[in-house]
Amino acid sequence: MPFVFAAVGLLSLLSVGWLGMLPDGILSGRGALLGASGLGLLIAATLSRANSTLAGLLALLVSIQAAGFALTDAGPTVRYPHLFPPARWLEPNALFALAVVIVSGVAIGTRFREIAGIWNAARDALGLRSWVLLALTALFFVTGAVLSKSPVESFAELALGFLLRALGLLVASLLAASIPKSWASRTSAALDRRLLLFATTWVLLITSALAYFVYQRHPHVPDEVAYLLQARYLAEGKLWLPSPPVPEAFDTDLMSLVGDRWFSPTPPGWPMLLAIGVLFKVSWLVNPIVSAATVPLAYSVTRSVAGIREAKWVVLLFATSPWFLFIGMSYMGHASALCLTLAATWLVDRVRQGRSWGLMIPAGLAIGIVSWTRPLEGVTLAVALGLWTLSFEGKRRRALLPLAVATALVGSAQLLYNQLLTGNALLFPITEYCNRLYGPGSNDLGFGPNRGLNFGGLDPFAGHGLRDVVLNGHINVALINLELLGWVTGSLLGILVLFGSGRARRSDYGVLAAGLSIVFVHSFYWFSGGPDFGARYWYLVIFPGLLLTARGIEVVAEAAAGSAERIRAAAVVLCLLAVGLGVPFRAADKYFHYRRMRPDVRELIAGGTLGRSLVLIEGRRHPDYASAVIYNPTDLSANEPILAWDRGEELTRRLRAAFPDRTILRLRGPTITNGRYEIVREEQTGSRYP
Repeated sequence: MPFVFAAVGLLSLLSVGWLGMLPDGILSGRGALLGASGLGLLIAATLSRANSTLAGLLALLVSIQAAGFALTDAGPTVRYPHLFPPARWLEPNALFALAVVIVSGVAIGTRFREIAGIWNAARDALGLRSWVLLALTALFFVTGAVLSKSPVESFAELALGFLLRALGLLVASLLAASIPKSWASRTSAALDRRLLLFATTWVLLITSALAYFVYQRHPHVPDEVAYLLQARYLAEGKLWLPSPPVPEAFDTDLMSLVGDRWFSPTPPGWPMLLAIGVLFKVSWLVNPIVSAATVPLAYSVTRSVAGIREAKWVVLLFATSPWFLFIGMSYMGHASALCLTLAATWLVDRVRQGRSWGLMIPAGLAIGIVSWTRPLEGVTLAVALGLWTLSFEGKRRRALLPLAVATALVGSAQLLYNQLLTGNALLFPITEYCNRLYGPGSNDLGFGPNRGLNFGGLDPFAGHGLRDVVLNGHINVALINLELLGWVTGSLLGILVLFGSGRARRSDYGVLAAGLSIVFVHSFYWFSGGPDFGARYWYLVIFPGLLLTARGIEVVAEAAAGSAERIRAAAVVLCLLAVGLGVPFRAADKYFHYRRMRPDVRELIAGGTLGRSLVLIEGRRHPDYASAVIYNPTDLSANEPILAWDRGEELTRRLRAAFPDRTILRLRGPTITNGRYEIVREEQTGSRYP
């Protein structure tokens, strides 16, 4: 058996070596980290004596997870993560990964009787009937991968995803049975020792590190560019900027020009919070701080709703969730929406427990700001907390009045904002922007043939109808299964077991209903959210999802009776593998220079290379110009470089006339250079536009 595990570890090491090779032959950080992990576990599997089986199982678990990474095609471009189709299985890294899968299956097969005994005992302890097991298996299968265009490729992906997760689950069950009781007890004790403080600090540190080293303190998604531009002029006390000279040369996605006013049409809630970071020149730290603040709020709400043990699990799951950590690294507004949602929920719960009704005022403030950030989620939150308040006992129900008044007052401020920007209190800037660019009703809720912004493969069906709801739902569920926990077993396992076992409490169904309400309201919207940061439009389901996972872990542990501590220890191992392997891999594979966005222009400005020049950016609007425009001064007469988009001879002549006293430089963007921005001085290309 140790020899088999050693062989698996060696194959894992070779596969991640292939996986980590960049086109120029340099080993990437993800390959080095995974390779080191594989080597370390290989040594553990071959040299350990007292716990050779346990070390081998750990090596096997890492091998399967590494194989899954090697067989996943995601990368830094805008596409959903897909497992390799059969046509690519003969590629070198795929062959190594499939060899890992095959040898892993053989290794697991040598312990078939032990596995059968574990699963029979688990089935009996949980009271799972045959039809329930069949239904859970079917759900486990259909959520294993994002569907492809080809039905054959889709089935192959689902089957391969099912195989990888099934192998991971079988090894995890063996691991749980093999962990010494003394180790399991120490693991359980570790969960009780300052876990909240440790997890909160860890989230702050890891999201800050990801934001600094992986995201490079630089926005990558078009929404993030608009948020940061909006935050910059809000930090100066402005609601808009004056129209730039030659507006076509400053054309930026999600920046609207209405008359002589230039502004971002995105809701102002998140940019207002981001503006605080802009003022202190640490905008990249806002989301890490918000994410860290989310952890104790999640702990407090879970402790009240489910119990102290589940609260500790939720803290650990948040601290190791790839989805949560990567959103915390970004410039997206979802982290603040989650934090404010939990803050409002915690305050309402305090009133339920008998605290002053006055707490409903800050709760309403939080709900209102969520509506400024993500309006659809703000409305959903207001309804959900309002209905919860109505369920309070006795006179506490009357607390609904201050909650409703505070929410309405804060939320209605958006109407004044609309009036100032669009001239119509009921017309949101983003609606006006989409109506003008893509057609009336294109971004509205509801169904019809005119819905959608022509996003191509990210929105495969024209308009919005039932098939869009089904496809968008499957995409988001598959992404959640991949990124919510980052476990090799899949992320939905605990939730499926909780409800499949029939041991869910009434409060569990309430939490499930809260999560499904987010899913329901977004079914009326035409877009799933795309591949940026997983199922980001459903991001608020992360708290119900992690809480129900915590309940699922505890249900399995309680059913296992004498092996409860081992079950909990195995879950901790899965968490550690998720953050130790999954997060570095995804960071390097996807989010470093995601969408080909780079901070090179910032570095050129900081080094004084560009001086007081007019810099023409050659390339596409995104990423070439989008990566540069955020470093423009809000005042285009400032003694700083002015960055414009090179769109041809006529616009260049107009720019020369608008900025006659500036030296002209050109920067070739990454879509032209296939790497860093490159400076082309005007005297080298002066004949281009005579």
